[in-house]
Amino acid sequence: RGIRSLVITHQVKIKEQWIDTLKEKTTLPNERIIDLEEDEDIFSIINREFEGDIFVITHQKINSFVKKYTWEKFNEFLRIAGIGIKIYDEAHLFFEHILNIDFFTNVKESYYLTATFTRSDPREAKMFRDAFSASYKWEISNGDEKRKHVVYCPVIFNSRPGLEIQNKVLTRYGFSAVNYIDYAINLDPNKTILSVLQMVYDKIRNQDGKTLIVSPTISSSDLITSFMNQYSDGKKVVTVNSKMDKKHIDETIETSDIVSSTIKSSGTGVNIKGLRFLFCLEPHSSQNITIQLVGRLREYDKTKYTFMFDFFDLGFPQMIDMYENHIKAMKPRAVEIRPMKF
Repeated sequence: RGIRSLVITHQVKIKEQWIDTLKEKTTLPNERIIDLEEDEDIFSIINREFEGDIFVITHQKINSFVKKYTWEKFNEFLRIAGIGIKIYDEAHLFFEHILNIDFFTNVKESYYLTATFTRSDPREAKMFRDAFSASYKWEISNGDEKRKHVVYCPVIFNSRPGLEIQNKVLTRYGFSAVNYIDYAINLDPNKTILSVLQMVYDKIRNQDGKTLIVSPTISSSDLITSFMNQYSDGKKVVTVNSKMDKKHIDETIETSDIVSSTIKSSGTGVNIKGLRFLFCLEPHSSQNITIQLVGRLREYDKTKYTFMFDFFDLGFPQMIDMYENHIKAMKPRAVEIRPMKF
């Protein structure tokens, strides 16, 4: 029968994208691409009710299945299905669960797909490096040389918050992006962040290419959509969020000029063709998130640059550290770092 493959994803929408792409890009009959959505689907394979060539499942489904039926039963599924290859999509996510799957299952080959070769937690980052160091070095030494095309523009301003507001954005876990954006778009009497957004957008409004604006919450992305509609000169401004299904997201993006979203909703699995300008209004300290975000910007044209505008409100001391972390992440990746001060 040949070796069968199991694709493991971290989200249902990514699983669906894999299935759609496999159906579109391969010559496999649709019925040979199996969506393992429910426990019954796995038992149908165990009971030899039907066969497949490629099986697609989420980490969450594997986790719930083995809790109810044990790893032994899951291994029985792998054996009867004839699976000899595991493919982990976004292998930097669910890292602990990946280690568990590899420990408890016996599959000939495993492939780990990721564009983010690290973890935020220092302990996990060391283990990640140890686990994948050989693959990482091979990628660096053998990967195709790509033209740098991103101009990174830190957008620096000061909304001059009082001490009470500076304290309000802090939680027991540290700086809260959600609390900050609530202040920035609702409580700041000058709406500084929106004024700066307008001034930066004015500099690129006549350029070709789509624009993505990310902010921390669905409500902030909705408000930004309304705000940008006032200045878009007839360009179509839309909101994309996790409440929308994949088909609706794709259709919405396809007909838009400016997309307002959150980092999560516009992340993995969302492809914005023709994207050239990225505005990040979500404060965060993670170099990994910065790298993932800038990865949304594919080469737009061989003779043109793409642009990432990263907003820092230095009225909040924590954003100084964020700024420095983002600069470290972008120095090896940007064709130029071009600060903008307001």
